[in-house]
Amino acid sequence: MVPIGLAFAVLNLGGGATGLGLVLAAGVVPQILLLLIGGVVADRWSRATLMV
Repeated sequence: MVPIGLAFAVLNLGGGATGLGLVLAAGVVPQILLLLIGGVVADRWSRATLMV
């Protein structure tokens, strides 16, 4: 629901397809980077340490 709400908000404020793409990319890029870092950490540390 959030991407749909963001789409309506950006388009309502006068932004076009480029603005909408930038807003959605601003949410996806940090998520991808944190997933990659989290994967490396999960591979290197034990499960018990990560659970704590």
